[in-house]
Amino acid sequence: MAGFDPFRLRRAHTARQFDVFISFTRADPGGSEAVRFIKSSLESAGLHVFWDEDIKEFDGITQDLVDALASAKVLLAYFSEQFPTRYACQWELTAALIAARRHGNPADRVLVVNPEGPLKDSHLKPIELADARFFAGPVTPGTIDTLVDRVVKKVRAADRPLGSPRRSSDPAGIPARILRPRRFIGRYPDMWDIHSGLHASDFPAVRLPESRPAVMVQGIAGQGKTSLAEQYAYLYRDAFPGGMFWLEPFGALPSPTNPNPGSILPRYHAALRHVADGIHGLQAEGADPARLSKMIADHLTGRRERVLWVIDDVPAGVPPDVLDQLLIPSPVVRTILTGRGGAPGWDVRSVELRGLSQADGRLLFAMSREPASVAEQAAVDDFIRRCDGHPMAIRGAANAARNRPDLIDSQDFADHINRTSPFVIRAIRDDLANISALARRLLQVAAVLAPVPFPARLASRILGCTEGMARERLGSAADELAAGGFLSVVDGAWQVHGLVTEAVGTEESITSAAAPAVLAALGETAGDDLVQHAETLARNADVAASDRVSLLRLVGTSYQRHGNLIAAAEVFGELLAIDAAVADLLTAAEAEIGCAHYDKAVDHARRATANTDDHRLRYRARLLAARALDAQARYGEADQEFWDHYGERPAVWMSVEERLSTTLAISVRQRQRGRPKDAVAALRSAVTELRAAPPGPLRDDIGPSIRLELARVLQLTGKARQARVIAGEVVDEYTEAGMPRHGRRLEALAVQAEATLTLDFTEVGAASESWSRSAAGLGELKAQYTELLGADNPLTLEIWVKADRALLALGRPEEALSALSATDDEIARRLGPDHVLRLRARHGMATAHGQLREFGRQAEILEELLPQQIDALGNQHPETVETQLDLGTALLMGDCGQRKRAVDLVDEAAKTLRDVLGSNVDLSAKATTAQWVLRLPQWMVGSYLVFERLLGTKKEK
Repeated sequence: MAGFDPFRLRRAHTARQFDVFISFTRADPGGSEAVRFIKSSLESAGLHVFWDEDIKEFDGITQDLVDALASAKVLLAYFSEQFPTRYACQWELTAALIAARRHGNPADRVLVVNPEGPLKDSHLKPIELADARFFAGPVTPGTIDTLVDRVVKKVRAADRPLGSPRRSSDPAGIPARILRPRRFIGRYPDMWDIHSGLHASDFPAVRLPESRPAVMVQGIAGQGKTSLAEQYAYLYRDAFPGGMFWLEPFGALPSPTNPNPGSILPRYHAALRHVADGIHGLQAEGADPARLSKMIADHLTGRRERVLWVIDDVPAGVPPDVLDQLLIPSPVVRTILTGRGGAPGWDVRSVELRGLSQADGRLLFAMSREPASVAEQAAVDDFIRRCDGHPMAIRGAANAARNRPDLIDSQDFADHINRTSPFVIRAIRDDLANISALARRLLQVAAVLAPVPFPARLASRILGCTEGMARERLGSAADELAAGGFLSVVDGAWQVHGLVTEAVGTEESITSAAAPAVLAALGETAGDDLVQHAETLARNADVAASDRVSLLRLVGTSYQRHGNLIAAAEVFGELLAIDAAVADLLTAAEAEIGCAHYDKAVDHARRATANTDDHRLRYRARLLAARALDAQARYGEADQEFWDHYGERPAVWMSVEERLSTTLAISVRQRQRGRPKDAVAALRSAVTELRAAPPGPLRDDIGPSIRLELARVLQLTGKARQARVIAGEVVDEYTEAGMPRHGRRLEALAVQAEATLTLDFTEVGAASESWSRSAAGLGELKAQYTELLGADNPLTLEIWVKADRALLALGRPEEALSALSATDDEIARRLGPDHVLRLRARHGMATAHGQLREFGRQAEILEELLPQQIDALGNQHPETVETQLDLGTALLMGDCGQRKRAVDLVDEAAKTLRDVLGSNVDLSAKATTAQWVLRLPQWMVGSYLVFERLLGTKKEK
């Protein structure tokens, strides 16, 4: 049966054609007499009826049975509770449903008699049968006429036999892996469950616990989850005229460097982009992930044809909110997911794949060696029971027995099977005993690589197959393994099941050769799969330390380039555990700063300083430490570490790249210390220089960071419009490069949104829709940062504060106060009660009280906040001065009898702002307004106009 496809039913070449094919199991004790009565009644009505009364419980599917079903117009299933337990019934029903679907509604061709009655129908599968309700209840002389009349009408309405296809599926819309030959047996009830879960929403008369059009297929390793999804897709392909999409495999994640199960999303979004690129007419270039999913959904919905979407090997532990993001939001898309861990708590139907039934196990064993006697069959049945029906154990035992010429005698065969271990790994090892030496070495190559596809050229390089004949022999070995079910060909690459690699083990010479081969391949191309292979080898203790270091450098650099800073930092941490070279310490410190692990960055930088006498390396190390300290507002320590010794000018010996990088660090320091004006000229000059430079790493790596810093200082110096434009350009560049979740793109989105929300009195007529979009964008970034970096990360919590403060600009103080209070608690809990980020959150809380006209409470918070900011940020920092200005305003608006102090605070703040930032900035304008209000009579101070001018709110429409 290995090459037999019974589902391509053809018009039978038998002498007779049938109107009705009756499907029935003799396991139903009282059913034989009822079916015999039905058959004779149908024949009395002039119909030709086929019923195989002699087929036994475990008999296979004969060609006569196939021909009879193909020649019939309808199938009538006597669907008792025992019906699904018989293999032949499962095959007949599935074949008939698939054939019937090609002619229209399957319920017109597949008719069900449910002798259990209308109130007992949970055993009816798949869902089309439960919905059809053709005939329910016992068949008696009083009900037979109704049954016969209904069957006759269906037969007369059928214009052709089941086996006469009306059309064939377009193979162009089906992935090659679904059309490839495979060794697959049975699993019909599991396929019915999948089909029912995918189509439950089409049958409102039938209630399933889950009604979303998605199914999670789960089970232990080697149970055949992927093969089942492939087989379902192949057999039911006519149910999906809009095509099929296969996204695979994601099981290599999470990894030790990226343990978050949500890390499936970046790779899934990359797979989405490949799908979008392959869809003709879809203009998806530059779309961010959320938009890309929606664009694909809209495109498929517009075609109005049902689509199958398969997501293979989902990692265990992925939370429901992440799983929801894998579903394409279109009414025409049906989704199958496979995974070992399932999806507890997710509201989709789960199909748990267990071991093969005895009937299916028998058939799988017989594909390699057919038992020739009752004793042999009994031994096989016992082995299937002992291994719990595990497909790989059964196939391994069968293959091993097939290759034993000494097992001709039935008793010898039975004794051998009885001695065979039921454990999967042992069975596979027995199965591998007879493969060729080159095939075994090819499996050993897979054993040292990641569990994802690997190209033939990589295997050839590892095994030293450099000449044409050697490569041809390697291809023959791969064909041998594919024929035995040990290797799969996926998009031109080779993939080996993890249980097979565990069984074959590794070989020292192959392990030694693998790392240099992967390093060489990465020098030529840097595909995602190659990076995963490099990461796997880098963690292999049997690989030479020097190779592990080189691999980790390449992997970390790859993660950095793609904006996955958390993973990059963890990889560099592993690198330092092997070889803490000064250069690697500096690279690790840079990565740690990128993902806000400032204490680690300081530690790495100081270790580098202590381990070198090279003045240039010490300069670099101390600058990195100072940057990390500045980011934590530990300004005094940063000064002692670097700035007091080297000042604010790049060293003369620096290369162009390093000079620009140092200029950026100096500008960041000037902004953090409340001197953004000092940074503008140097940053503008750097941007001009970069734009004149040729395309390459200089522009790609440093350019976006310098432009983002320029946007920040422009915003602080009253150029919010320019800041928005520059940040938007950075967003667009990363979007067009296909890196929508790159850290710098997310950073640019935050800068762009905050610039839009900046209080800018020169844009009095700014559209509230723009403000609302920006606030919503910050809300989305809040969720994305939490997902990417975790809620403990300072960058994440900084975005939380920005998103919460955005509500203030929209005139929603109650929501802002609630959100900021919760965020303030999170900062204190996760980063400590004295963290500088709490200062900004608490200033926002004070502003919310002011917008609510609770000026007394606003003043209380600001009185406590101001000395803390002076101590942490300095008395000329814009945030400190803004707090001083707001405190004076709150005292004035609250009419608390401190008008003189309010005047002094506001005047001093206004003078400081003009000296430090200039007069043409938002805060200076706000200060001017406050000074104007101070000259008004007290009775005018509380008017709405004054209130709005001082607090700068813009109500949403």
